[in-house]
Amino acid sequence: MTSAAPHASARDRLLHEIRSYAQTTLYLVVCFGAVQIYRAAVLTEESVHVANYGFALAKAVVIAKFMMVGEAVKATRRIQGEPLWRGVLRGSLLLMLILFALTVVEELLVGAFRGLHPGQVLHEHVDGGRWAEFLAHCLLLWMILLPYLTLKHMAEVMGPEAFRRVIRGQG
Repeated sequence: MTSAAPHASARDRLLHEIRSYAQTTLYLVVCFGAVQIYRAAVLTEESVHVANYGFALAKAVVIAKFMMVGEAVKATRRIQGEPLWRGVLRGSLLLMLILFALTVVEELLVGAFRGLHPGQVLHEHVDGGRWAEFLAHCLLLWMILLPYLTLKHMAEVMGPEAFRRVIRGQG
C-alpha cells in the first residue's frame, strides 16, 4: 500500500504496481463479495434466488484499475501537514467521484457495444425507481474507500517499514 521508490528500476516499479493492484483487487473482492452474499440472502427471503458471485470478482477487477487511475492523477494524495482524517475524507470523496464517472463511461461503452444509444443506457440504469439503490451503492463504495485510504495514508505518514511492523504486530 505504499508507493514505489522514484529511483527504483522499471522492473521494481512494475512489480510494485502489480502487487498493489492485486492487493486492492483482493480487498475489493472481499468487500463486494460480502455485499453480494448479503444481497443474495435478502433476495432469498423474498423467494428470489440469485448467486452471481462472479460479479464481485469482475467488479473488483474493474474498480481496482479505476482506483489506480485515481491514484495516478493524485486524487487520493494527502496534502503535506493536512490532518489524516481530512485527507482521507477528501481523497475518498474525490476517488468516489472518479470511480462514478469512469463507471458511467464504462456502462456507456458496454451499451454501445450492445448496440444501445447512450440515452437507452442511461434510461436502463436511472429509471425504474432505482435511485435508492444507486445511492446505497455510492455510500457502500465510500464506506469501502474510507479504510482503504486510511491505511494508505497511515503507511505514507509512518513510512513503509514502520507501517509493516505495526501491521504485523511488531511495533
